[in-house]
Amino acid sequence: MLGEDFSLVQGRPAARDRESHRRLQRLVTEAISEERTISGSRSPLASYLPAVIHREEAPWLLAEATPLSAFGSDLFACGRAILLLTDLTSPPQTDAKLLGIVFGLTPSEARLAAKLGSVFGLSDAAASLGIGLETARTQLKMIFAKTNTGRQAELVGILARLRPRGGR
Repeated sequence: MLGEDFSLVQGRPAARDRESHRRLQRLVTEAISEERTISGSRSPLASYLPAVIHREEAPWLLAEATPLSAFGSDLFACGRAILLLTDLTSPPQTDAKLLGIVFGLTPSEARLAAKLGSVFGLSDAAASLGIGLETARTQLKMIFAKTNTGRQAELVGILARLRPRGGR
């Protein structure tokens, strides 16, 4: 799924490119280290520098580590961190169901918001959904009200912060 340039070797993530592999190993080592720190003090919420993994056929896979809480560690068989992978070459896709849940959007509002979050303009989004431009404008007003935004760029900025389910 991620190509031959990224794999698991003896249960540990590995990159084919030497420099990418070095960055990835640094990230994994920091993420599972007992000595996670923020400003010199011990903390389970330390952030780690992400690693960019170069791939020949689909360059730029971003690897990020997120520490697990004690509950998460129990849930994931004593794991210490989750490795999040993002294909930086794929177009952004916003999950309409997630938008409906997070912002209380109706299914049609969520579909329009997802199109807008996936770098569609309003008229293109309306056309792809098979709705009229005036209907799209009416739905957009409701989306603005429910997301506490006032401009399309502001809405897209908020939508970009939501991580897609299953898309990483």
